[in-house]
Amino acid sequence: MDKLKVRTISGPQVENLISMEETIEAVEKAFRSKGMGRVIAWDYKKWERNFVFDESSVSGLEVKERLDDYLVYMDYYKLKDLIDLEVEGGSFLWSRTEPFTPDMKIDQQRVHNWLQHFDLKMKKAHASGHLSESQLEEMIESINPEVLLPVHTEGPEWFKRFAVNLPEMAYGRKIELC
Repeated sequence: MDKLKVRTISGPQVENLISMEETIEAVEKAFRSKGMGRVIAWDYKKWERNFVFDESSVSGLEVKERLDDYLVYMDYYKLKDLIDLEVEGGSFLWSRTEPFTPDMKIDQQRVHNWLQHFDLKMKKAHASGHLSESQLEEMIESINPEVLLPVHTEGPEWFKRFAVNLPEMAYGRKIELC
């Protein structure tokens, strides 16, 4: 077998030589762990095995071949798996709150980039009980309050855009309303 030179970075950098056979074995294991090939118990943690080997479980390959028959759940960090499924067009159900921090807005833009790449249309269905930013803005403008007390928020400065009395909030501070 040919030798393949690779660098490992665990502790100080050390150069190791591994055989092509070992490399192929590692690649095959990664391939299997994505559900695209044979399913072998030791590829999975013990708690995962109950799901993987359940008779109702399906492989990634089966999902890929019959994508229109499945609703696939992927959180933000699993969107890269769309590559393996070779998705082209369709719908993406978004059931998350509207972004209200700069980091959340960046994350949502990344989601939009993935969806655009795979020609997926976002369908929103969120039921948290919280208003979106635009809904909150519309409500404040339609009520036109004299005083506005933002509570349960990480960004009270957002409310400064409205022409209302906006007392400074602080834990333990009394605010007179009349």
